[in-house]
Amino acid sequence: FLVAWGAASNGIRGRVNASSTAETSSTVSTRYGLSTLDRSGSGTFTGYRDGVSKGGSGIASASIPTQAFSLLALNNGGVIANFSDNQIGLAFAGASLGATGNAELYNAWLEYVAAT
Repeated sequence: FLVAWGAASNGIRGRVNASSTAETSSTVSTRYGLSTLDRSGSGTFTGYRDGVSKGGSGIASASIPTQAFSLLALNNGGVIANFSDNQIGLAFAGASLGATGNAELYNAWLEYVAAT
């Protein structure tokens, strides 16, 4: 699993049980916000920014990797490197949320951040 921002096209890039990286067709102007990847089927990938779909692609699924899950670093075959000094305000993993679930997650996160 990988979520990244900052490709040449400024799309949301990622891997969710895939052997290659997919990228959204719509761009995002900043790395700040809630970026999510949603795999609702073996060939369906959709990226969301702040609860709004930014498009997707048809990257086929692959087996779940056996390496440890890492945040703010690249796990390349079990070797963790390329550490980032960015900050994470929210991290989560789970089943597909779909369009409605991604919007609800963003609204709940936004309400929490506004209250703190």
